[in-house]
Amino acid sequence: MPRNRFVDPDTKRLDMSDGDWIEVKTRLSWGDTLLIQSSSVKGANFATDEVSMDLRRSKLTRFFVWLTDWSFTDGAGKRVKLTMDALEALEPDDAEEIDEVLTVHIEAIEASKKAIPPGKK
Repeated sequence: MPRNRFVDPDTKRLDMSDGDWIEVKTRLSWGDTLLIQSSSVKGANFATDEVSMDLRRSKLTRFFVWLTDWSFTDGAGKRVKLTMDALEALEPDDAEEIDEVLTVHIEAIEASKKAIPPGKK
């Protein structure tokens, strides 16, 4: 029987401090991967082999592609929808915590891929 060559839209809830959580994809599609990779390039000059990077856009895109939901609320206790504007409005320490939690998640995915023999995906 042929194997499924498409990414299932599975998610996983990851705990954060103070009882909050983020929900993230368990795998990225090829399109997701390309979006994250291309978001870091601001411009290129092929004549001089110079590439300028946009780290702000790269970080925001990484979060926006991986995250599917969160438990975050505003000052009035109202749930905040996960949007690019909401990501930009995060407290820097909280954005750093998301980055750390997400990085651990991604590293675990990469480690599990290495444990699977080639051709056995």
